[in-house]
Amino acid sequence: MRVRGFTLMELLITMLLLSIVSIGVSSFVTYATRIYADSQAWSESISQYRYGLQRLSRELRDALPGSVAVGASGTSQCVTFRPIIDSGHFIEAPVHSNARQVSIFALPCCTATHCNACHR
Repeated sequence: MRVRGFTLMELLITMLLLSIVSIGVSSFVTYATRIYADSQAWSESISQYRYGLQRLSRELRDALPGSVAVGASGTSQCVTFRPIIDSGHFIEAPVHSNARQVSIFALPCCTATHCNACHR
């Protein structure tokens, strides 16, 4: 009578091959999960940068003449919003003829570091 089944050596080789395959699959799943988490973090930071740029663009676009100052310090530039003290002095906003250029108009009493009240 012939007994059917696996020998001990066949079972050990099968278990060894299955463990190698499972280690490969688990490392692939771990790598894919890490890539997904990194891409989500990258997407979130890009979204925050986009929101900040849109808000800065809206603030600059809606600012009254004389309320924005642009200064440079070294290699960086700084945008400063000044208090709107004399906004009633402007009847209409002065606009540059070229739409791609930005014109900044400052009151005579405002300097790069300080804006005095220009009351008559």
